[in-house]
Amino acid sequence: MVNWGDAPTWVTAGVAFLALIAAAFAYRTQSEQLRLQRMQLADQTRVQERDQANRVDVVWQHIDPSALLLGDEFANVDSMLVIVNNSKRPVRRAACKIQQTPIGLSPQPKRLADRGGELRPYPPSRSQDTFIWVGDSTVPVIKAGARGGFIWLSVEGSDANFFRFWVRFTDDAGLDWEIDTNLHLEKLAQRDW
Repeated sequence: MVNWGDAPTWVTAGVAFLALIAAAFAYRTQSEQLRLQRMQLADQTRVQERDQANRVDVVWQHIDPSALLLGDEFANVDSMLVIVNNSKRPVRRAACKIQQTPIGLSPQPKRLADRGGELRPYPPSRSQDTFIWVGDSTVPVIKAGARGGFIWLSVEGSDANFFRFWVRFTDDAGLDWEIDTNLHLEKLAQRDW
């Protein structure tokens, strides 16, 4: 006859087995809670990162050529792309590319702006904004609540429907962003322009 041992040994083994199952269940529950907390933290971080960038807007705007403090070669410019910084902090290194697509023709190559500038009343007594040139294709800083603009010398037609644009800027935390024609905002891993 086979000796199966004594009852206390079997009871101890059973209790140890149940404790092992309970520990595995507790570990699994804790792991799931930790995973959910990490996901919530990542979501909160993403929302916080996007906070300033979400407050930057881009519009295509018609302008009075007399509001450009530039040479005669810009006398026929009648529109510009404007970045509106509605955040409480400055944005830096704002740059823009456009691509013109004339009706029935292939899209032209993407081009950086010929001039970038600040938009503000100048002289201060003027009620309308004046384009004040600050860089060839980049606006170094657009202050909180301020606007920056981009113009191109040879843009045929001024209808924004025939253009696609990409605006890139660096927020106050040093993160790089891009806004496109559809106002899609995307965080960039790095900038090449």
